[in-house]
Amino acid sequence: MEAVKEKLIGAINLMSLEDATSLWEYVINSHTFRTSLKSVKEVEPTDEELRILDAYENGDDAYQPYISHENLKKELGL
Repeated sequence: MEAVKEKLIGAINLMSLEDATSLWEYVINSHTFRTSLKSVKEVEPTDEELRILDAYENGDDAYQPYISHENLKKELGL
């Protein structure tokens, strides 16, 4: 995965739900592919995805952000 995509994922992991929702609305409303995003259907997570979410929520180090909020902001120039 490209570094910029990894940075975005890291930033999103650190966001509040409100900020993430706001970012999602921005993406949907600001880009030419918005019609295709609006047609995306939600699906139930697979068993593997549920295990990963559970590991993340229970603090498994393998699924935690690798960078602090402050360091991420520095890397993004914010």
